[in-house]
Amino acid sequence: MDGAKILPMRPPGKRQPPISNAKVDEACWPPEVDAPTGAEHTESRSRSYGSPFTSEPSSMRYLVMTHVSPEDVIRRAKEYFTTHTLLQVADDSADAVRFEGDIGVALIRVDREHGHTNVHAETDRVVGLDVTDITKRFLYTLEHV
Repeated sequence: MDGAKILPMRPPGKRQPPISNAKVDEACWPPEVDAPTGAEHTESRSRSYGSPFTSEPSSMRYLVMTHVSPEDVIRRAKEYFTTHTLLQVADDSADAVRFEGDIGVALIRVDREHGHTNVHAETDRVVGLDVTDITKRFLYTLEHV
């Protein structure tokens, strides 16, 4: 390697003082964890992560940001799901719509923040040729930020 120059990993003068293991352990203990550990994990999860329309936990969750208005997202969801599936509207509000059918349950919620619309999609199934795939296909129809 003639003429090759090896660059230093850090710019000169930008070194940080070493931190002892005791300080690292002290700063990291006790761990701050959102989810509980142990046996109470299952109960807490169904309460805190469940769908707002039911007490059951959701299996899949998606978030998409778009410039489409919240009202238009709800309208598009109703059109898409009633056209492409046999799912029926089970519950409807200004910012959410819930679809139910033989292939599963889907919930589409919207909120407006920082000039764009957040689209939250939840299904009760994991992955397969069911409501989760159809929900993801709907999300792909929205113009993403």
